[in-house]
Amino acid sequence: RPPRSTLSSSSAASDVYKRQIWNGAVYAQDRIEYGGMFLNFGIRGDFFGHGEIINDEDFISQFNFASGKEIKKFSSIKAVWSPRVGLSIPANKSTKLFFNYGYFIQTPSFRELYLDPFLNSSIGNPNLDPRQSINYEVGMETEFITDYVLKVKLYGRDYAGDIGYEQTKTTPARSIFENTGFGSARGFEVELRKIYSNYFSFTGSYTYLLARGFDLTALEQYELGSTIPPSVREQRVGWDYNHTFKLMANFEVSEYDEMNLFGLNISDIGFYFLLTGNLGRPYTPTIPGAIYIESNSKDAPGQIFVDATLHKGFNLFGVRNVVFLLSLIHI
Repeated sequence: RPPRSTLSSSSAASDVYKRQIWNGAVYAQDRIEYGGMFLNFGIRGDFFGHGEIINDEDFISQFNFASGKEIKKFSSIKAVWSPRVGLSIPANKSTKLFFNYGYFIQTPSFRELYLDPFLNSSIGNPNLDPRQSINYEVGMETEFITDYVLKVKLYGRDYAGDIGYEQTKTTPARSIFENTGFGSARGFEVELRKIYSNYFSFTGSYTYLLARGFDLTALEQYELGSTIPPSVREQRVGWDYNHTFKLMANFEVSEYDEMNLFGLNISDIGFYFLLTGNLGRPYTPTIPGAIYIESNSKDAPGQIFVDATLHKGFNLFGVRNVVFLLSLIHI
């Protein structure tokens, strides 16, 4: 009998998998340069091997019994090809236009692939495909003042193969992982960056995002008799933070340099500051008596987080061997 996911002694919610799988990737890329223009294009191939253990007769028999499927043999190897291209065109000596387009994947987790069909009410699915997204962006970057760079871009993302639960038609019914979701995201980003000079650098950015998705699970449940009607259109997804901003600043005087600050010479000191925040974080409200509540239909209050780090080095007996460090995280 093939190995089962067993509960770890350290956690009642852990699964331990005792078989090795393999994966790998190959990548080919070329670059063309002409008159200051740069064209990069390539393709990546990802390969995944389950191993023959999933084709054990007992495993397939129990998987078919639990899922209601009629699998005769699982594919031991899967391959996914992802083309990518990037283009950069100079407008003048300080400004460039750019365009990027590419396919990207995310492999399913062990739990989603191999959750034990012998003991659990939820089961994994070795036939899952990787999550796949198509990302593209177009924009402009310019050093409009010496050491100050402005970057503006429009971006989009179309994704498919999101993984969720579907209810089986067996008795008793179980939940099985399937590729059930798809959707899209659109937005823009504005970034202002100061290149490190005079002991100081910073980056400030603002991002607008509009992300929608559709999950086939609700439609499946409705067809099986659920009284909750499925959405007939794409809905907001949980990571649809409409407004995101970030400010990162860094002040640094190296141990080999010296700066005069209000008549005091300082060296070997640095300060790092990061402020991040968001508005429009979605959530699903609770409405007593409601038959149907649209997912992620309300916005939660905004969030702001601050991280800061201060470090100072000291020399003892002519050797730098003491560093004072103070960090404040997620204030």
